[in-house]
Amino acid sequence: MDSENWRLPPEASLIELASDGLVFSGIKPSEDGAALIVRLYNPTERTVGGTLAMRMPVRKAEEVRMDETPVRELAVEGGRRVTIQGVGTRKVVTVKLFRA
Repeated sequence: MDSENWRLPPEASLIELASDGLVFSGIKPSEDGAALIVRLYNPTERTVGGTLAMRMPVRKAEEVRMDETPVRELAVEGGRRVTIQGVGTRKVVTVKLFRA
């Protein structure tokens, strides 16, 4: 993945998380270089969800395992929003974001 495609001005955020419990755990390029990996963690005692809003357009999003093998495709709304649901207590969820 060409890192130039993800450059932002200093006052901008690449990703914003709106959630009732999820927190960012990490962000990195995918192992295959085709996408961006975002890891989120649920530190709460309940199942939670959230929405990732990206500054850059996204053509596809997948929930993947820690080794980045696909679990399921996630809906991309308006080319910039991905909703994650059903993250269990003290669980990590990994999302693979493919730039449009």
